[in-house]
Amino acid sequence: MRHEPVVRRDQYTGLTPVVAPEAVPPSPRRWSDAEWATIRRGRRAHEMDDKWVAFVEDDRLFLHRSWTGFGIYEARFARDDDGWFIAELLVSGDRDTYPRASDSYEALSVEVVIDGVLLGQWHTEARARWRSMPREQA
Repeated sequence: MRHEPVVRRDQYTGLTPVVAPEAVPPSPRRWSDAEWATIRRGRRAHEMDDKWVAFVEDDRLFLHRSWTGFGIYEARFARDDDGWFIAELLVSGDRDTYPRASDSYEALSVEVVIDGVLLGQWHTEARARWRSMPREQA
């Protein structure tokens, strides 16, 4: 995977924070130090089909929709002996800008975005579970 410059909030105008944040129990997933280093670089949208802008500040990953700039997720990471994990996960509760789904769907969605968009790993067990999970509104 080619390394691009680190993505930062100040590279964008029109990003809005997660509105009416709602806490979601995070996935138990762990990421390695090498994966966390890649996650920390973030990701910018390069073409029309790219849906996410991602950047990290300190230990927090921010995921914004690329077309609207709306903040959808904010994930605080922590590290233990087993690797990096999401210690706190917030999702937008503003139903006018984001049709929030169930807690389990949202937690798995973040895992899939991290794996696919940030790590370039699209064919994962998490993605297979996510694709078969019904997207029920919260």
